[in-house]
Parts: sequence; C-alpha cells; structure tokens
Amino acid sequence: MPVDTNTSDVRDKLKPVERRIKTLDEHIERADIYFKYKPIYQEYEAITKAKKKQEFTYTHDFEIRAFQSAKSYIDGVMNCKRSIPRKSWQAEREQLTAEKDLLYREYYKLKDEVREVEQIKRNVSEIIRAEIPREQKQKRKSYDMEI
Repeated sequence: MPVDTNTSDVRDKLKPVERRIKTLDEHIERADIYFKYKPIYQEYEAITKAKKKQEFTYTHDFEIRAFQSAKSYIDGVMNCKRSIPRKSWQAEREQLTAEKDLLYREYYKLKDEVREVEQIKRNVSEIIRAEIPREQKQKRKSYDMEI
C-alpha cells in the first residue's frame, strides 16, 4: 500500500477524534460554568421579594445569565439524564487526546517517509537523466568507430 494512502487513512481517523474532543471541551466548559454559578442561581431563586430579587439580579446578572445558558446547553446534551457526567467526559477527553497524539505521531512519521521516498525518486530521476546523454555519447562513439 502506498505511503500516501496511509497518511490519508491516519488523517481520516484523526478527524472524528478531533471533532469529539472539541465537543467534549464544550460540554466540560459548560458543566464548569453550571457548577460554578449554580449556588448564586439557587440563591437568586430563593429570593421571594421582587425588590430584593431585582437588586440581586442587578449585582449578579452575569452569573445568572451564564448559569441559565449553561443549564440550557446541558439540558440539551443530557437527553433526560439526571446527573452531569463531567468526570466521564473528562476521562473520555483524556483517552481521545492520547489517541490523537498517537495518530499525529504516526502521521508525521508517515509524512517523513513520504518525503524520503520523494527525495529518492528525485535522485533516481536525476541519475537517469545524467545517464542518457552518456549512453548517447557512447553509442555515437561506437557508431563513429564502425565507420
């Protein structure tokens, strides 16, 4: 099998791994925001008086919005599951990162092999081009000697 085909095979294996890592990064980031601002949001939800709630919202607007956005995202990802699997997302991300690193090492090794093969090919072509005029000269000499 040609080396170029192997590099494209490795590249094809890398694409879904990198996409999944990107998705997991987003999940983990949103989960971190969710857990970071959840206490503030719970405090906000516990306030019953409108004036106090308005004051709290004024001072914690960013945190409340960030929590709500993260919760909305997480709810969409969780598909009715109860607990956020942040640890399993992190473990999967670490495993995929190790796999990605291994695939990249393989990819760069194959790329180096392709570069070496191409250099050998160029060298052989140069030698052949240099030999053709010599052979032609020798043929002319032998032809001239015959005459």
